[in-house]
Amino acid sequence: MDILLKTYASECKKNFAPLGFKRSGNNHWRVVNDVYQAFHLKRMRGGGACQILFGIIPLCRGIEAKYVRQESMLIFLPYFLLDCDIMSWSFDPKSEVCIQSCVKNIMGFLQKDLFPYFERGYDCTSAYEENRKIYSCLDRRRNEPNNAEDSFFGGYPEYCMALKNKKYAHAEGYLAMVIDSRKKHLNYVIQEVSPPETYIETENLSIAEDIAMLERVSARDEPFIQNWIGNNERKSLESLGLIKHRTE
Repeated sequence: MDILLKTYASECKKNFAPLGFKRSGNNHWRVVNDVYQAFHLKRMRGGGACQILFGIIPLCRGIEAKYVRQESMLIFLPYFLLDCDIMSWSFDPKSEVCIQSCVKNIMGFLQKDLFPYFERGYDCTSAYEENRKIYSCLDRRRNEPNNAEDSFFGGYPEYCMALKNKKYAHAEGYLAMVIDSRKKHLNYVIQEVSPPETYIETENLSIAEDIAMLERVSARDEPFIQNWIGNNERKSLESLGLIKHRTE
């Protein structure tokens, strides 16, 4: 382990383990109520800078064990937060003093900017609203219109939160967008690439599954939706090692 990672891991253990955070590789995570909160230190190309990726993911997303050590689920960057203009932190890999200063600045961001976000997003209901604020902040930074109160925003995690919060119109908006996008992409691939039949069959199956889910949500099929949520939450807790795997 190099000096940066060693120093960073030591500081995280001192400051965040008492708050319930566990370390898996460069990920630090905890489960609060029905959400998974995590942040990840990512070294940038060239070795002289790093970023923090973070996010609040609902357990009903269905978190797989392979993702716990990765940043793939974490897409938010520091400057997505309101009043935070940090993009990354630079350091001299050959200077221990510079590395310590870099880690100190990262800890400052985690404590001052990130943890208030985690504390406010303590379950699916509050995290949904916190993530709405993040996407609205990002829209403003891009000079794009803000998300309307009744429109869908975000991606799959926010879709899952919408289902848990019974914001079914928002969930329908996401599914309709995904179905349309997948159909257009498949048509493009068929016309431009001539993929094998197995690929087309797999994509059509995925589209059919999304259409079936949209029909369930549109019909407000509560027993089905609640069962889907419960199964995914259980699988997440199993993957995270917080409950034992249930034998069928």
